[in-house]
Amino acid sequence: MRGEGRTLCDFVPGSPPTWKLHNERVTVELRAFPHGLCLATLWDSKLGARWSGLAPLTYLATLPGSSQGWRLLDWSCQEEHGAVTLQVSFARGRLVLVESLWLPPDLSIIRRWVELHNGGDDMVEVEQYHFLDLLLEHDLHDSSLELLYVEAFAGHRWDRWDPGDVSFGVRQQVMTAGDALRLTVGAYQQACSWAALRRRDGFGLVFGLEYDGAAEIRLIDVSRVPGARTWRSPLPLEQGVRLTAAPIEPLHVQLEPGGVWRSPEVFLGVFAGEWDAAAHITHALVERYLSPALPDDRFPYVIFNTWGYAWDLTPDVTLHCLEVATEVGAEVFVADYGWARDVGDWMSVPARMPKLEELGRRVHAHGMLFGAWMAFANASPRSQVLLEHPEWAAWPDDWGSFGTRALCLAEPRVREWVTQQVLRVVREYELDYLVHDFELITPCRHPAHSHPPDPSGYHSAQGYNQVLRDLRHAHPQLVVENCQGGGRIMTYAMTKLHDTSITTDGAALLDSLGRRRALYGASYPFPPRYCASYMQEHPTDYACRSCMLGGPWILMDRAADWGPLEIEIARRNIALYKRIRPLFRDARVHHLRCPDGDGWDGLQLHQPSADRGVVLLFRPRGAPMVRARLRGLDPQVTYLLETASGRSWEADGGQLMEMGLHLDLPDGGSEVIFLEARR
Repeated sequence: MRGEGRTLCDFVPGSPPTWKLHNERVTVELRAFPHGLCLATLWDSKLGARWSGLAPLTYLATLPGSSQGWRLLDWSCQEEHGAVTLQVSFARGRLVLVESLWLPPDLSIIRRWVELHNGGDDMVEVEQYHFLDLLLEHDLHDSSLELLYVEAFAGHRWDRWDPGDVSFGVRQQVMTAGDALRLTVGAYQQACSWAALRRRDGFGLVFGLEYDGAAEIRLIDVSRVPGARTWRSPLPLEQGVRLTAAPIEPLHVQLEPGGVWRSPEVFLGVFAGEWDAAAHITHALVERYLSPALPDDRFPYVIFNTWGYAWDLTPDVTLHCLEVATEVGAEVFVADYGWARDVGDWMSVPARMPKLEELGRRVHAHGMLFGAWMAFANASPRSQVLLEHPEWAAWPDDWGSFGTRALCLAEPRVREWVTQQVLRVVREYELDYLVHDFELITPCRHPAHSHPPDPSGYHSAQGYNQVLRDLRHAHPQLVVENCQGGGRIMTYAMTKLHDTSITTDGAALLDSLGRRRALYGASYPFPPRYCASYMQEHPTDYACRSCMLGGPWILMDRAADWGPLEIEIARRNIALYKRIRPLFRDARVHHLRCPDGDGWDGLQLHQPSADRGVVLLFRPRGAPMVRARLRGLDPQVTYLLETASGRSWEADGGQLMEMGLHLDLPDGGSEVIFLEARR
C-alpha cells in the first residue's frame, strides 16, 4: 500500500511473516508467531530511538480455555486521512482474533486494540486481557530504567485520604535488576493512565490507556523475578523487561455465538531526551486524534461556579454573583449542587437559587453560556428512583458522595433511565455546559442484575461511556466537563468523551501552591485544555496567575463579598488569561521547576510553529530568586520578551536557554512573560 509516494505498509512473507508500517519518521516492524503478533521494533529514524520486543503482544484468557496457538488467517492494511491501520487475523478453533495497529502520519506513536469474533455454537467468556504486553530487549543488570508517572487526584480512593496524598504529584522511580513494579491506574486508583520509561541513553517509551476502569501497569525483570518467566505467558520467557497493562480483576465479558468483542485501545510512542518530550507526543495525539474539536475559539473558558457558597447560597446571592461574573468577564455561569430537588430527582426548585429555567434565561441575557452540575449516576436514598428501584444501586459497595448511593451503569435498565434524565435536563434547561460529578464507575455483583459480575468496573465503564456517547450524539454542541470527585478518572477514554477535566479540588481550592502543583503534574499526561483549575480564593495577582496555565479557569469564590479592589483584580487577570489561552493550541508545555514551596517554580508554553509562547514564574515567600532556563527556543533567534505589566526587552534564544531568565521577583511574587521571535 502506498500514499503520496512513500510506502506505508510493507509485507514480507516468510517464517515468520513480517509487516513494516511507516510514516514520515517512524518504522514499526511486526511479526506473526503461533501465539500472536509480536512488536519486533519501534524505531524513530529522526531521533535515532529504537526499542525492540521479544514476545507476542497477545495475552487473552477465555473460558473455556485452550492450549492451542493462534493460526494466521489473513491481513489487510487501509489508509484514511494519512493514517494507516494494519489488521492481522488469527484463528484458534472457531474463535477469530483480529489484531489492529494504527499509525498516524505525523507522530512516533501507535495505537493498538483487538477484536474477538465467536464463530462457534457456545458462549465464550473473556476472563483476562492485556491491553499492552511487551517484552523489551533490555538487561537491567547492564543499565537501569527510569519510570515517570503522575498520581491522580489526592482523593482518588473512595474510602479515605492518606497523609502525604498530593493531587497530580509527579513521581519518578528507578528500576534495577530484580525489580518488579506495579502501578494502579484508572477509576479510583493511584495514578493517571499514563507513564513514560527511559533508558540511560535518553531514549524512552510513553504509553497510555484509553480505558476508564481500574487497571494495573507492571514492569518485571523477567529473568530475575521468581515466577516471571511463566506468569500469564503462553510460552516461557527468557530475559528482558516485561511491560504489561491490564484490568485489575477479571473482565467476565460474555461473548454469545456470532458476537464480537472489541477491546479498549492503548497507545505506545517513542521519545528522546527530557520527560517533556513524552508529554509533547502525548498532547499531540490527544489534540489531533482523540479529543473532541474545540467548542469555539474562546475555549478554554473563564467560568463562574456557585459551589463556593455550598449550602449558604440563596437566589438573591446567585443573581448578585451573576452580575459580578459578567462585570469581570466570565463567559460561562454554572449552577452547581443545589439546583435540583435532590440528587436523583433532577427537577429544578427555587431553594438555593432561582429555578434553573429562569436562571438560564438571565445568564443568556447577560451574553454568557449557561451550565449546570449533575451527579447523574448517583441518587439519594430519599429520591423517587431509589424508593421505587432500590435494586438499581451497585452492590455490595454502593458508596456515594454526600450520602448518596451509586447507581449501576452496567445494568441496561439503569443506564437507559440515567440517559433519559441527562438528555431531559440538557434539553429542558437549555444547557450549554455540563459538569458531572460523584461516582460513575462502580464494581457490582448484584444477583438481580443482568450484567456479569463486574469486580473491576469494566462493564460499568462501558455503560458510563455509552451514556456520554448518547449525550454527545443528541447534543453535539454541549461542552462536557469531567469532575468525578475532583479528578478520580484521568484516562484517555475520558479525553475522547469530554472537552475538559477538573484537576483541582479539596485543599487546592484555597491554596495557590496546590493549584500550581496540580497543573504542573497533570500537564505531563494531558494537554492544558484538560487541566481545569478551580479557585476558591479572593482574587490576587498571585492567586489568579496560579490558575492560568490550564483551563478552563473556574472562579468558585463568594463573589458577592468582593469589593471594588477584588473585582478590578479579577477583571485584569481574566483579560490576561484570555491573552494567554490562544497559546494552548499546538503548544508544547515545558516544566521548568516543580512547585514545592521551597524554591521558585514555573511553567512555559511554546508554539514551535509561530515561535512564540508564555512563561509563568512564581517565587513563594522565603524562596531564592528566579533563575529559569527556558526551553524549546531557537538559539540563533532574538526574542522580544514582554511582562504582563508592559516591561519589554530582547534576548537571544541561546542565552535564554543556557544562562536562563533572571528575575528579581518580590517575596511571594509572580510574573507572566510573553515572548516572540523577532525575524
